[in-house]
Amino acid sequence: AALAAGIVARFSKSFLLVVTVTLLGWAAMSVRTLWVPGLNDATLRFTLIGLAGIVAVAAAGLYLRMRNIQRPWMMLGGLSMALGLASLTMAPR
Repeated sequence: AALAAGIVARFSKSFLLVVTVTLLGWAAMSVRTLWVPGLNDATLRFTLIGLAGIVAVAAAGLYLRMRNIQRPWMMLGGLSMALGLASLTMAPR
């Protein structure tokens, strides 16, 4: 979800499209992190952390577009992976 939002943010000129993809990615992610395990404080907190990660990668994509970086795959992919690994320690039990 984060990588998709970052790529769209890098290559799309429509801010509405970036917001839409970010929210769709979050909605897809929340099925596994919020709705399947059940709504409680831990799952809500973890899902909001995921949203923050998706927004961070989308912001990085916007930054790369402003700097006109042509091949952002390594940066966006690495950031997405690092955020995913860091969030594993915060996953509800």
